[in-house]
Amino acid sequence: MGTVEVVYGGESYRITGHSLEDVQQQIEDILAAGVSGWIEALNGHGTRAPYRLLITPGVPVSLAELPTE
Repeated sequence: MGTVEVVYGGESYRITGHSLEDVQQQIEDILAAGVSGWIEALNGHGTRAPYRLLITPGVPVSLAELPTE
């Protein structure tokens, strides 16, 4: 599994141990249910602080799969 960068609210976050497809499917499942939901991510600026990002219709989210080292 890899690392996915999530840009949410103009900030960068990372989800490790999942593929881009996994994260995208999780977001699509939340939106398809017609309710808001949370995904967990880490701060993308070097600290390992965990964040919960609220996924809701109308809030832009960008995803990118980061190369493995």
